[in-house]
Amino acid sequence: MALLNITKSDILTALGVDLEFELAIDDDPSGKVNRFVNDVQEWCYDYLRFHYGLNEDISMALAWRQDYFKKGVIKQIEYVLRNGKLSIDSGFIRSTSLVIDLKGLELAPDAKQKFFLGGFCNVVRA
Repeated sequence: MALLNITKSDILTALGVDLEFELAIDDDPSGKVNRFVNDVQEWCYDYLRFHYGLNEDISMALAWRQDYFKKGVIKQIEYVLRNGKLSIDSGFIRSTSLVIDLKGLELAPDAKQKFFLGGFCNVVRA
């Protein structure tokens, strides 16, 4: 999966949140925002793949679909910041200093709406 280019400026514009200040300082402060955004983006893709059978390279999707995917990821970022959870596995994500719990994380309703509008979660996997 090729990641889309979602920048801290995109998030600041959409949410009014500067991730440089929201995320804890780590050993590589200049890369913490990109790592966090990429972690959330990968989680969203994996979630859609597992639950809805998504099996396409998002970077090759039509521009309007990429836009909805990007909006969905930003809504999921908002959800993660509000609820303090992100998941790839269970435990502590060093890059973001968030304590995570895979069992407790869900796709944000606003994110699901954006993914649905982009055609990414319209068919439930059997």
